[in-house]
Amino acid sequence: MIHNTLWSISLAQSIGLGDAGIIGIVGIVLVMLVIGLLMYIVKLLSCIVRKVENGRESAVKAIQSKGQVELTNVSEEDAALIMAIVADRSSVPLNHIKFVSIKLLEENK
Repeated sequence: MIHNTLWSISLAQSIGLGDAGIIGIVGIVLVMLVIGLLMYIVKLLSCIVRKVENGRESAVKAIQSKGQVELTNVSEEDAALIMAIVADRSSVPLNHIKFVSIKLLEENK
């Protein structure tokens, strides 16, 4: 234990004022570089999160249809299926199509 204490005292005495200044400046520059690197990492992560959130919002908007649809003798499940088929066959996103009404014209028995 005494040997370690004596070694640190002799090491501190062997470093001059100029060397201590250079070590201090290098330490400060190193800390600033690490902080700058962390800043860019945080900015990158925030951009990624923002894009993911925008993607989720646009996906929700794509699922939603415009307005109300009047259903006549058609269940909601059948109407949803018809709307999905029309959107798929026309290659138009579902949120760009406005369905006014869906009627059952005749039922095959």
